[in-house]
Amino acid sequence: MVIIADGYSLRGRQIRNLQEQFNFHTIIFPCPGQFPSDTFFKEINTPVLFIVNSSNYDTKKLLSLNNLFIIPVEGHQQDLRSILKCISNLEEILRYGKTILWLNYIVQKPFEDTTPYFEYMWENKVLDVVAVFDGEGAPDQTFTYNPFPSFKVENISGGEEMFPDKLRDLNGFPITTLIKRDEPRIFKYKDYRGRMKFGGYAAKIFLAFLKKHNATLEEYFMPNSTYLNARVLANLVTDGHVSISMHPYAQIGSPYDGSYPTGFISTCIMVPAPQEISPEEYLLVSFPSRLWILLLVTAIFTLILNLNLNKSITGKFELGLALLDTICGLVVQPFGSGTLSNSWKQRCIRITVIIFGFFIASIYGSRLASVFVTRLFQPPLETKEDIIQAKLKILIIRVDFIAICDRIQPQEFQDLMVPTEADVMTAYRTSSNSSYGYVIPDDKAVFYLLQQKYLKRRLDRFSEVCLVRLLHGFFMPINSPFKNIFNRVILQTFQSGLYFKWRQDVFDEAFEAGIFTRQMTVENMETSISVAHLSLAWTILFCGLSCGLVWFFIEIVSKKYLLDVLSYLKRKYEMP
Repeated sequence: MVIIADGYSLRGRQIRNLQEQFNFHTIIFPCPGQFPSDTFFKEINTPVLFIVNSSNYDTKKLLSLNNLFIIPVEGHQQDLRSILKCISNLEEILRYGKTILWLNYIVQKPFEDTTPYFEYMWENKVLDVVAVFDGEGAPDQTFTYNPFPSFKVENISGGEEMFPDKLRDLNGFPITTLIKRDEPRIFKYKDYRGRMKFGGYAAKIFLAFLKKHNATLEEYFMPNSTYLNARVLANLVTDGHVSISMHPYAQIGSPYDGSYPTGFISTCIMVPAPQEISPEEYLLVSFPSRLWILLLVTAIFTLILNLNLNKSITGKFELGLALLDTICGLVVQPFGSGTLSNSWKQRCIRITVIIFGFFIASIYGSRLASVFVTRLFQPPLETKEDIIQAKLKILIIRVDFIAICDRIQPQEFQDLMVPTEADVMTAYRTSSNSSYGYVIPDDKAVFYLLQQKYLKRRLDRFSEVCLVRLLHGFFMPINSPFKNIFNRVILQTFQSGLYFKWRQDVFDEAFEAGIFTRQMTVENMETSISVAHLSLAWTILFCGLSCGLVWFFIEIVSKKYLLDVLSYLKRKYEMP
């Protein structure tokens, strides 16, 4: 680098002022040339780095650091190619620091001479760059460029800021984005005054960015039949059709960049709500299974005690009598064995059985009484095992299934997936059909469940069975100049609580947009006792009476023949 002797002290003072203002991590000379004297470096008290060959230098060491790059320009534009070659490997780190183009010749046409350098910097999204030079009759000139709203070179000599913040005011620069109906994130609608408005929490974040930095919205149109997903947005961004995506989706990596995440979004299974149990089956669900197991264990234990009593009283085991005593004790009925003995063992055991049977009978009676006047529903599907056992088919959009099929385990659960098209999924979700489950992100699931808030009974239930959990953010091209300021807007919405407020406002906006309709319905959860409630009990009683009657006739008809057979066998075995 070459510094003209007449301007050395002034330019050295400028660098010292910049160092005090920005506190640079390192001052870097990326291109070869003549450099200042040792006195200059001692005065700035900042590490200085000379890069001889940038193609072999590991730029990761300087990534995301606030550095000052000083690039000497020795000739009248003929040095442009060599300069571009020496900084071609440093473009990524140039974006994070400040750059000074030091033109070491008398510039006659400052706007024309500096434009090629600035155009190259803008192509690589390097905004904080100035050109310092001596013009004819105007020494110590400082020029920069501003691409917003259109590219232009500006003279900032004598200004207060050597590196003005160009992103603070974009001057109406158009930000191109895609806008499709994707509630609760984004949707357009007309309010009651006929004004076009945007609903959805993602749209509010995007509009807040436009308002804060004075940018304008430019919509990119695509066919409504196109299914919106992360891959479609990535293609739009990498092809240059979209500056920043208004739709936040899963960040799946290169070849595009993304904003700070708006949250972890879990893609889970929405299952049909539990169906109502018919009154005929009430007796089968009056108790949970664990209580029936407890009752069975108690009956077995009591049966063993009664067998021991019979052994101690009569000297032999009488299984039928012991079983009869056990059943009578559990249903609070007189014992079938009568009063064969008044021993203290028998009294203690039977008193215990009677007390236990009293409580069981009381609980069963109260439970059955409440069941007869309350509507009952099947157990909800909570886990993968429940879904597999129920053999519930699950709808999933085909492109999403291809992307995450390897993560769906076990195989029995994956076999329940039914890949389908997006329009079929939308039609099913908006219908009252509840014969399938379907895959849905959790933010959309909460939104649709709010829609069912005013129904008599919800049609769906959001289960805890999730397939993937990914970070969602706004897509933008790699090295987008708007990334930092957009991230700052996202952080400010979280810090101020606006993000959570906008998430809550989506529901009211959906009503205003006509997506939802308010329908106040009241459903009586009580039901009067009818013949249907006792149909199962009557059926069991009728079957028992029928079996008893059939057996009675069998005994009458076969009594004579059975006695003859028994007499014959008795005589046969009694003969010597």
